[in-house]
Amino acid sequence: MYFCASADADGLSCANSPCAKLFLRRLIEDYVRPALVVTFGTSIPQFFRKHLRGIPPNIIHLPFRGPRSAGGAPRMDQAVAWAGRAAAALFAGLAVPPRDWDWPFGDAPNPVESYAVEAKKGI
Repeated sequence: MYFCASADADGLSCANSPCAKLFLRRLIEDYVRPALVVTFGTSIPQFFRKHLRGIPPNIIHLPFRGPRSAGGAPRMDQAVAWAGRAAAALFAGLAVPPRDWDWPFGDAPNPVESYAVEAKKGI
């Protein structure tokens, strides 16, 4: 999402990414137009709330796979498996299953977030 890569996000400006601020909205709205976006990183929900209000797709936020955020491979695998089930439910018009994993720290985002113009809460 931040147009760069890192093993553990050290040195990246994840909460205030200048490249994402410049290009991500346009990429989502004008080029890709996804129905669903899945993000990785515990600071990503704050970025979306601050900079991407009004984008149309639903968003599923997952923590980044690492010992500091997701707690390692088994927990992250569980989160990714849940995201797959949640996406399948969304596309089928069904209720999203409850998370069977815990957000690592801070305030957990809703299982599925909508940042559409008037949206205030997730599905």
